[in-house]
Amino acid sequence: MPGATRTFRVPCHCSATVLVGLGQAGTEAVCPSCRATITVPRLRELATFEVAESARTETAWRAGHAWLLVGLVIAAVASLAAGILSQFDGGASQRLPDERLIRAAVESADAATVHQAWIAVKRSGVDRGAIADEVLVQRAANTASRVALLMWTVAAGGALAAIGGAIASVPSRAQPGGAER
Repeated sequence: MPGATRTFRVPCHCSATVLVGLGQAGTEAVCPSCRATITVPRLRELATFEVAESARTETAWRAGHAWLLVGLVIAAVASLAAGILSQFDGGASQRLPDERLIRAAVESADAATVHQAWIAVKRSGVDRGAIADEVLVQRAANTASRVALLMWTVAAGGALAAIGGAIASVPSRAQPGGAER
């Protein structure tokens, strides 16, 4: 039967029944009632004992599984958002002149026009201040950068929640045991 293990009822001298699995055949087990050590019969003899209800080895949906799922979803969505925002340049590629266009304009102008423009820039000073479009682009890019950093932080938190959920959802390795009267 898939998903189930066979558990056998082995009697103890105290009249309690010790539940043992196939993996315990030929070893010793402790009676949970009187704490005495009993010898678990080998596989051939173990098959002659009464079979207890099959214990399901499948794990039920628990809170750890929920944390794992929610953490993975949060980490994936936040990582995707952060990746997209990291590529955002504030619209600079659409609002500001492309460097290639500026170079092409300078190369197509005659030397006297370029010299006059250079003199005008030199007289006005290098620090000309940003124009309104440049300020908007800088603000948008800075905001996108900060939100991307926040999304990476949220993604890391989601990954930590997923790791915690994975750890919490690991079933305990307790061997079948317990006393019945």
